[in-house]
Amino acid sequence: MWSPSGKWIAFFINNHLIANTSRCSLEKSEAAEKYMYFYSVSTSKIIPVQIQNIQPSFAAWSNSDEVLHIVIQGLSSKEEDDDAYRKEWKDVINYRQVKPSERNAIYRMEIDTTESILSAKLNIVYNASLLINELVYVPYEEQLVFTSKSKVFEDLNNFEIYSIHLNQPSSSLLT
Repeated sequence: MWSPSGKWIAFFINNHLIANTSRCSLEKSEAAEKYMYFYSVSTSKIIPVQIQNIQPSFAAWSNSDEVLHIVIQGLSSKEEDDDAYRKEWKDVINYRQVKPSERNAIYRMEIDTTESILSAKLNIVYNASLLINELVYVPYEEQLVFTSKSKVFEDLNNFEIYSIHLNQPSSSLLT
């Protein structure tokens, strides 16, 4: 996605995408999943920026090239999810309950563009107990707006819209 100034294109590599460019090839690997990549329009170079051990699923720029908001999936393992799920529900069958891995978090990625090598600092903005489908930055009152849809496929038109005021990070349901 293009930065607000048009100087950068930000992208990430996940399990479903392999990006090839004319100058280099970025293959799917464990190391690739720990980086966000920025393509500089002025230098025609791809610059990796380490983002810890997280893998983004969505991103949205703020008003400037220095802040990018990213959505990541919950960071628990499959075993931790299953254990937490069993402890909470014991022998009760509850297919609608959201497992810990079906949660998302929104991070604020502050990018330092003053050096020739980019660096980033991540801060959590919001932990969501739902799956985020889309993320949009709204400059008016500095808000993030996101949609959420249930994983239960009974009604595919059933979704909700939330907003987060970045000055006081609490979400409010819009629909």
